[in-house]
Amino acid sequence: MRSIRTRFLCTVLAGTVVTASPVLAELSSRYTVAGRDAAGHTSAGQNYAIVAAFAASGQVYHVNFTVGANGVASGVAVEYENSLGLAARGSDGKGYLALYQRTDAGWTGIITAYSRNDLGSEVLYNGRAPGFLDPKQTPSVQVTGTYAMAGTNPDGTTYSGKVRIVSGDGIVDIFRDTGTEETVGTVIAANDTLAINVSARNQAADRREIGIVGVFIPQTDGFLGVWKKPGSDRLGAERWVRE
Repeated sequence: MRSIRTRFLCTVLAGTVVTASPVLAELSSRYTVAGRDAAGHTSAGQNYAIVAAFAASGQVYHVNFTVGANGVASGVAVEYENSLGLAARGSDGKGYLALYQRTDAGWTGIITAYSRNDLGSEVLYNGRAPGFLDPKQTPSVQVTGTYAMAGTNPDGTTYSGKVRIVSGDGIVDIFRDTGTEETVGTVIAANDTLAINVSARNQAADRREIGIVGVFIPQTDGFLGVWKKPGSDRLGAERWVRE
């Protein structure tokens, strides 16, 4: 029998309309990418010579990065409440997790290559580049801890479980257990919003694996967000309440 807390969580989630932002088509575009590394050094020429191309597919995006003349990376992105969580993997085998927030001039955010001390800043823009976020900012809400979780799959079925977030140095570890599936991965935070990339335990040793990618915004007692699984372009929803 599910606990009163779990039943309450599922009721709250069922009554909450969780959708991607209503400006989906606006992101189907090409952007110049500029960045600063963890030490604050700006990339040569104010950009990486990278172009990011976003194509909408349902409520998510497929992203291709063209790096200079030869390099290529691809991934997926999920948009929710003017925030964008993105996981990508390059042809060189490197992986990346990024979290961007919409600005008048484009998107500004943070990015990691899954190393403990490598959080950098990155912007996506057409025309004038927006300002960089500080990747070392301290969230005003407590992120680490244990949460009761309730979720809704894209097909409308529900589930419940636990989420545990453990502080790291720069990036943060997340352990997510639905009772039938355990996933492990990475969290990054910007302005109290979270981006996650988690995979099954037998895949989690390689953080670069693109697994369940999600974006979560703060609530009074936890976080609310959306996610996508590999092989589907439909969104699920999830609510975390701090225990």
